[in-house]
Amino acid sequence: MEKKLNKNIYKNYIFWFLINFSLTHAVWVLYLAAKGFSLFQIGIMETIYHITSFTMEIPTGAIADIYGRKTSRTLGRVLYLVSLLLMLSSNNIEIISLSFVFSALGNNLESGAGEALVYDSLKELKKEDKYIKIQSNSEMILQVARAVSLLLGGYLANISYTLTYQIAAVVTVISILQSMMFTEPSIGKVDREINVYKTFKKQFLDSISVVKNDTRISVIIICIELVASFAITSFYYSQNLLKIEGYNNFEIGIVLAAIGILTGIFVLLTSKLEKTFGIRNLLIFLPFIYVIGFILISINSLTILGMIIVNINESAIFVVSSNYLNSLIPSKQRATVLSFQSMFFSLAMIVVFPVVGKIGDLFSLNVSYQLLALVAFIIQILFINLLRKKIN
Repeated sequence: MEKKLNKNIYKNYIFWFLINFSLTHAVWVLYLAAKGFSLFQIGIMETIYHITSFTMEIPTGAIADIYGRKTSRTLGRVLYLVSLLLMLSSNNIEIISLSFVFSALGNNLESGAGEALVYDSLKELKKEDKYIKIQSNSEMILQVARAVSLLLGGYLANISYTLTYQIAAVVTVISILQSMMFTEPSIGKVDREINVYKTFKKQFLDSISVVKNDTRISVIIICIELVASFAITSFYYSQNLLKIEGYNNFEIGIVLAAIGILTGIFVLLTSKLEKTFGIRNLLIFLPFIYVIGFILISINSLTILGMIIVNINESAIFVVSSNYLNSLIPSKQRATVLSFQSMFFSLAMIVVFPVVGKIGDLFSLNVSYQLLALVAFIIQILFINLLRKKIN
């Protein structure tokens, strides 16, 4: 069993590469624009994605805790494949919106389940101290996978958006097969009631109790995910900004790939930063770097520099906050509580993404980024005292 659990780490690296080798990541906004949709309509579709994600995060997190993280990850990949096929099959806004629903459900089932499987594998092996290093490696793999896929995706998009999505579907099938290779840790298994509803209800109430009894968890979730929603929104709309500045799809792919590689290199330093500065100082200081990044993105000649800063910062904050949160959460509620984190992120995105798109339609994306910088600064000031009090 110990040997199999050790293999989970390396199997997860492969799986993590496959699910982040997203050829559509850099082009889906452009694909929908090519189909004739406005920025506001694209923002609404993204909102549908996050409404689905928001409402289904807790149930899907409970599925991972109750029925197994391996089962959850496999089902998630199957639903993501369905979303790609729907996107390919129609130009109808209702069908494409439905594809966003399946995409959200697929990602919901992965969200929390992956972290929980890896952390509890390490916990059973009594190697939790290695988690931040493994998570840094995973984040590096994510960035490399995205870099290669962004480059290839941008190249393929210049040839055909349809071809891009077809190849993405093939990669998803491979990831489904890989998801079946994991070994489920023995710790963290939830006792099931005969009545399924009672099982889910008990899991939900127990997870609520965990968050309620340790306010550090809720503080981290609110502060980090709120500003993270700005970072993710800025990433997607920056593709349009680069397009406006004269870059073609392939050139955008090169830019995003280069940013991913740089991020992958720098994120490996995260564990050293945590040892040097401490988790509280990092969680207070790093969000302010977002403000600088957003301002630079809004300046045409400095857009790419701003994108680099935001991307590296987002990855560093994810690794640090993930390590800290997992150390606070009991194994039996791990995936469900981590789903609370994703749920709050979705709630933020439901508001942020269409608002930024609407401002971009009415004024310009440059103005949108300037407003993101201002709001991010205000939010961090409001929360900084709370962070200092709750996180030692």
